[in-house]
Amino acid sequence: MLKKIILAAAICLPLQAAATENCDTLLRASGAALAIVETDSCLEVVVNDAAGRHVITEPYPEQGTVSSRQSTMRMSSRLWSNDRLGFDLVSGYPLIGFSCAKGAPAGTFDMARSIEISWLQVLGVSMNMHKSRCMVRAGLGISWRNYRTVPNMMLTADESGAVDFAPIDEDVTPRSSRIKVFSLTLPVLFAHDVRLGRSLEFTYSFGPVLNFNPHASLRTRWFDAQGQRQYESTSHIAHRKFTADIFAAAGLNGLMVYVRYSPMSVLTRGLDFSSLSAGIVVAL
Repeated sequence: MLKKIILAAAICLPLQAAATENCDTLLRASGAALAIVETDSCLEVVVNDAAGRHVITEPYPEQGTVSSRQSTMRMSSRLWSNDRLGFDLVSGYPLIGFSCAKGAPAGTFDMARSIEISWLQVLGVSMNMHKSRCMVRAGLGISWRNYRTVPNMMLTADESGAVDFAPIDEDVTPRSSRIKVFSLTLPVLFAHDVRLGRSLEFTYSFGPVLNFNPHASLRTRWFDAQGQRQYESTSHIAHRKFTADIFAAAGLNGLMVYVRYSPMSVLTRGLDFSSLSAGIVVAL
């Protein structure tokens, strides 16, 4: 019943939507002001552009009920666009996953207790190719990854910042020991949306992520012989300041999983391991 109005509104919104097949009316508006008014009897769309004022009114059915809903899958704002190409200011790719210390001695780090929390693209620019539904996105983000040992292993750092495993005293009960790395990220990702049906959309993206790692720290907690909680921490560890990751994500209807791998060692002295993480992309 409201196919004409819904299609007109979708094209005029800042987030461009694809027109459905066999549509009754196609309204294209560039540099226009859009107003959508809902009353008890009808839905009215008013567009003001250089050509004048255009009003489309669709009465509601005499029997039955009508409800409306607005949803946004991506945080974005249109910068510039034409029929073939568009540029948006975007934010996306919040990640929650698990980190693996790849290359570390077996039975030392516990991936199930090593958490990654990242917002890969806090603010960026997306170049959208409308006909192919492809995008190239680049921007700045943040990332927080830790690498936690199994309960019976403890980490320590010497004066040079080299990290290694420390011997455990007989009267000490270890609680946890971890390395944490904070990064500023610069992802450059290619993304593609593929329609598999009326209500099914497959999305995948991949590309490099450059990391500047300004901070890393080591923290170890344990119980002493009297059962008192103790801890020791230091930010003087020899970590790599610049790293590069390979990132890939895929999913259906906004629910995506990701894999992120860095072939470069996290530390520059002592233990030698690289980073591998996997998890979910949180929908905004």
